[in-house]
Amino acid sequence: MSAEHTASRGFASYLRDYLNRVTGVSTSFFGLSWQPPVPERDTLRKLVVELADRRVLYHHGCGMPRRNMIESCERMRASITDALRSLPEESKARPYVDDMRAACHQFQTYVERYFDESGYGNPEESFYMALGELRGSVGKALADICHHYSISGEVLAKIESASPHGEA
Repeated sequence: MSAEHTASRGFASYLRDYLNRVTGVSTSFFGLSWQPPVPERDTLRKLVVELADRRVLYHHGCGMPRRNMIESCERMRASITDALRSLPEESKARPYVDDMRAACHQFQTYVERYFDESGYGNPEESFYMALGELRGSVGKALADICHHYSISGEVLAKIESASPHGEA
């Protein structure tokens, strides 16, 4: 942790965070085991790589069962929530991750309200409009995270390798 970060949070908060990571103390002179903090970029990289594997974000949609797209969105939301738990409160990435979770929530709420369990309902074209909003919101937040944390090259390669014909 930087001195600036420590000063802004206060020494007591800083010390409490580290003491909470202590997992054991041994005797025979002295010993201490602890869980080091996971760097913020690692948490975000893991999230971005997980989301890059979600076909609901880039697959054409036609020919892919809607139920699978809905379940994919549910798994995305779970991954995003896990990342939020791992990020520090003062993280500059939190607003982007919050936006992604809100987009997943909005898509799920809309689908649950207007479509049956398989993803079919009325009006049909509104499903694709909701899907487009999800993709746009999550895509923008991912692009911002990748730009600010220098992750973009890794993610683009992951998406290109996962797409059916090498198309992103």
